[in-house]
Amino acid sequence: MKPKFTTWKLEANGEDITRLYGKYVSNIEVSYKVNSIPTATLQVVSPSYLEDIFEVGMELKIFMGFDRNNIEMFTGKITAMPPGNVESLIKLNIKLVDNAVKMAKIQKSRTFKIPKISTIVQQIAVENGYVPVVDVDNDTIDISDMPIQIGQTDLAFLFQLSQHTGCIFWYYGKYIYFYDADKAHSMGDVFRMPDIHNMDVTPIYKLAYRTDFIKNNIASIDWKFKQAQGSAPGTTAVMGFNEVGSDPDYKGHEVRFEGVTYRFKPEVIKEIEHKKGLKKYLKIKWITGVEKRAEFIKQYMKPVSQPGKIHEGENYVASHKSMGMEATVTLNQGDPSLRPPRTCSITDGTHNPQAHSSFLPDFLMSGLGTTKWYCNEVVTSLQNGMINTKLKVSR
Repeated sequence: MKPKFTTWKLEANGEDITRLYGKYVSNIEVSYKVNSIPTATLQVVSPSYLEDIFEVGMELKIFMGFDRNNIEMFTGKITAMPPGNVESLIKLNIKLVDNAVKMAKIQKSRTFKIPKISTIVQQIAVENGYVPVVDVDNDTIDISDMPIQIGQTDLAFLFQLSQHTGCIFWYYGKYIYFYDADKAHSMGDVFRMPDIHNMDVTPIYKLAYRTDFIKNNIASIDWKFKQAQGSAPGTTAVMGFNEVGSDPDYKGHEVRFEGVTYRFKPEVIKEIEHKKGLKKYLKIKWITGVEKRAEFIKQYMKPVSQPGKIHEGENYVASHKSMGMEATVTLNQGDPSLRPPRTCSITDGTHNPQAHSSFLPDFLMSGLGTTKWYCNEVVTSLQNGMINTKLKVSR
C-alpha cells in the first residue's frame, strides 16, 4: 500500500486560511462524545497577538485527511476570548463549540402534549434546526409520567430524558440521533463502510495489536477494571447507559415522600410556567417541616404511577456498564472519520506456532476479537504533522 501523508485545511467564515495562518497552528483537537456537544480546540503560537483573526463569533471549519482526501472534521464557532500565556511567544488555546450549543443557551419551562418519547425528541430537534432520527422501544408514556421541562435548556432536558429512558443521543451533521442504548452502537456502525482492504465483512470497528490476522492499528492500550457506580454504600447509583454520576437538580417538580414519588399537579405546573416566583414559594413551603409535607402534597401534588419506560434508565444498569472494564486505545494511524457510538472488537495473536499465541491478556478478547466493546468517545488531534486518534471503550 502506498504510504499516506497527512493533509489538513482550516476555513474561517468560508475562506481558506490554511496558507496564511496555518503556520501558527501548533495543535488541533476535535472531541466527539455521546450525550454531549462536539467541541474542538486550536492551539495557536505566534510572535505577536493576531488581531484580525480568531475573533469571537467567527465560524471555523476543520478538515483532516490523507493524500489530500480531506473530510470535514468539525464546524463550530469561537464563543469566548481565548486563555493563553506569553514567554518568548504568545500561546492561545481557542475553544470552538458545535452549532448545537444553541440548545444550551435558553432555559425553558413547558409541558408536552403528546405522550411519546419520539414526539418530544422530534419537537426539540426541529425547534433547533435539526432532523431527528429516533428509535425507542416502548415509546408511549403513561400520561402521569409525562416528562416536564422546568427551568432547563433543551440540551439539559434531552440529556435527562435520555438518562431516564435508557437511551443515548448524538449529533451527526444536521441530524440528532436518539436511540435505545442497546441499539445505538449498531446504528453508529452503519456510518462507516466495511474495511474491504482487511477483508472485513462486518461493520464493527476492528482494533488489532501485533497480529497477522488483520491490519494492526493499536499503538497503545490502557485498561482498568471498574466498579459500577451505586454499588458502594453512600454512592449515587447509575442513572443509565452513560454513567453520569449524580443526578443534576433538574427534578424540582418531583419529590419522594414515605416511599412514594409525587409530582406537581398539571394546574400547578401551569402556574410555575407563568409565574417564576411560584417555584421558590413552593420550595419554601416544602422545607417548613416534615409534619406539614403531607398537607403540602395533598394540596399541590399527586402520586406517580408505576415506573415505565420513562424511568427505565433509573431502574437498571446496562450490563456492559455494571461491571467489566474500560480502556483507552491510541491508534498507530489516526482515523479522522471515526465517530461514536461504535461497536469495537480487540484482536491479537499469530498463526506462527513458535511465537506466543497472545500479546494481550485473554480478558481483553475472545477468539478473534468477538467480545464487543462499546465506544462512546473519540478524540482526534493534529500535532507535529500527524493525525492521532484516541477512543474510549467499555464493556
